[in-house]
Amino acid sequence: MKIIIREFKLKVVMAVILFSIFWGSSASAEIPRKSFPTGTWQGDFFIEEVKSFHDGYGNTVLVAKVTGVNGLLSTGCPNTDKLGLIAYWSGGHMNSSAQAFLSTMLTAKAQSLAVELLLSGQCNDSHGSRFEGINIL
Repeated sequence: MKIIIREFKLKVVMAVILFSIFWGSSASAEIPRKSFPTGTWQGDFFIEEVKSFHDGYGNTVLVAKVTGVNGLLSTGCPNTDKLGLIAYWSGGHMNSSAQAFLSTMLTAKAQSLAVELLLSGQCNDSHGSRFEGINIL
């Protein structure tokens, strides 16, 4: 019986050691970010305001006002460059991407955390530059 208990203890110790090694090496790695085909990651920005609504044309729209550490963005999209507006829009009801973006934005805003944005290069005259990703820094 003592041999079985020793073997069990040895297995538990080995499992803890292996878990610690794995956890330590994966926790320090940066999360890889893929580039959007026509977009670029830009930052550091702070989320000042967040709005979510249906636009009357069947689209769900998520709009945020952001300020940069060094001022506003420079995208060539008038409402983004002048007012700091960025937007994500999708046809129909709020899809899972919009829900994830909204949750991430509200988290960053509530904790005053800087974010990076994946801007797609599209511009909406009313809502500003379209974003396709957000990364809390």
